[in-house]
Amino acid sequence: MSLTFSALTPTFNYGRFLPDAIESVSRQKFGGRVEHLIQDAQSSDATADYLASLGADHVRWWSRPDAGQSDALNMLLAEASGEWIAWLNADDFYLEGAFACIEEVVEANPRVDVVIGDAMFVDVDGCLTRRYSAYNANPRVLRDYRCYIPSCSTFIRRSALTGFQWDTKLRSLMDWDLWLWLVGGGAEFVHVPRPIGAFRRHADQVTQGALSVTHPEVEILRERYGLRTTRSFPSRAMGRVVHMASRARTGAYARDLGAVPRRGGTQIWWPADKDGTSRRGS
Repeated sequence: MSLTFSALTPTFNYGRFLPDAIESVSRQKFGGRVEHLIQDAQSSDATADYLASLGADHVRWWSRPDAGQSDALNMLLAEASGEWIAWLNADDFYLEGAFACIEEVVEANPRVDVVIGDAMFVDVDGCLTRRYSAYNANPRVLRDYRCYIPSCSTFIRRSALTGFQWDTKLRSLMDWDLWLWLVGGGAEFVHVPRPIGAFRRHADQVTQGALSVTHPEVEILRERYGLRTTRSFPSRAMGRVVHMASRARTGAYARDLGAVPRRGGTQIWWPADKDGTSRRGS
């Protein structure tokens, strides 16, 4: 099967990470083709100079104002021509074989709309801190507990996004909004129990941990989708129980434990520069 992908990458002053994101897309080997669309919100670092130096046919980029990450994603989605949408933040990157794996899953599940993979959490240098194993979409967990689907490891059929726009009022929970919208629209999800993307944790990212259930953005989603996570302690507690049971039943905890011996090892899988380091922007 040959699929076409559009990888969407919003960025602002993440020039030091962006080369990893770009390399992780361009080095993928699979049957189809990919376009990598990058929206730079007029960074004050060397992002634009770096992008201008690339000369890669599959990369299209813009340096223009936007109203935040949600707005940038809307801009990029409007430009996307691929059958499948990949959302890759500038500080994250894909693992080897990610796109080939998605092709295999779609071939085996031709009606699927969303493919969810596991993720590797990495530090600023791209070294493993822990594996995060996901599971298939569960409406009860999403509505009663929290967002648990890693965007860096999830691919969405373009047609399933018809009518969707990221809400520019959401600066941290735009991923939760997306999964709730897709679940509510009857999208068909499939989970593949292998790492697809690497989620980089560092001091400068917008959201480093779970937000309070009284956060204004959680309130927006509560009103939009009928979340019970902010109003009912019993519902939230039961949502957490369902989440933990789902992770246990699908082997997520076991997969996480299996990755412990690899902690500290680099997840940057493409060839290093001559000095032995991954290419970096400035």
